[in-house]
Amino acid sequence: MYPIWNAPDNYWRTTSYGLELLAERNGFEVISIEPLGGYYAMQARLLVRFLRTKMASQIGNVRNARGFHKLFHLFWLLVITIRTILAPIYVNIALFFYSVMDKLELDDEFTTGYLIVARKKDR
Repeated sequence: MYPIWNAPDNYWRTTSYGLELLAERNGFEVISIEPLGGYYAMQARLLVRFLRTKMASQIGNVRNARGFHKLFHLFWLLVITIRTILAPIYVNIALFFYSVMDKLELDDEFTTGYLIVARKKDR
């Protein structure tokens, strides 16, 4: 399961089979198709998305809160701000760790994209 991103301009979520079919229908010979990333890279992307959206939702909560709830939400905004400042360090370490794990345990069903190498067929 992966969230929708780039809406409303994301029209294609193509598999390796779809890429091969598109290439062949358009006069290309596929040399190779390699998955990029894997399960762990996908988890790292979800982590980054979570950190970004959590910060935005907390700012909205502070604006709408009153009294004690406002203090509570301000406290959480402070915690999330500190976490957001530290997040790039953590995310980079996590991305490195996840990329190593993906190389050790590559599963073609979980990928963040594909690298396709193709050449135009001679007419």
